[in-house]
Amino acid sequence: MREFTVDGFVGKDVSVKHTSAGAVANINIAMSRKSKEEFVSDWYTIVAFGDLAEACGSIKKGDKVIAVGQLQQSKWIDKNNNERVTMELMASDIGISVRAKKDSSSNFDNFGNQEEIPF
Repeated sequence: MREFTVDGFVGKDVSVKHTSAGAVANINIAMSRKSKEEFVSDWYTIVAFGDLAEACGSIKKGDKVIAVGQLQQSKWIDKNNNERVTMELMASDIGISVRAKKDSSSNFDNFGNQEEIPF
């Protein structure tokens, strides 16, 4: 099967649910793309199970994540009796992207000023 990679910003804090089959985490992320002259956000649902779901409990709104896994299509009926289709990424791996903050207190700002590098 083909693996897909999705990266974007988390829309809300991740909650981990526990079922009889184990832990499950749903992560909603937004990927921005330029469409004509404006940016548009596409939303994706990432689903993680077991130990990977447990590890996702620390992911917070605004974190940038990268997820790899298989796409799965789900059909369901909404409250107006319309058939809907949802695409979910069943994650095999999820990582949080490390970003330097844009403030003056960053530890990286003064790294070059040290007299002796500790390694």
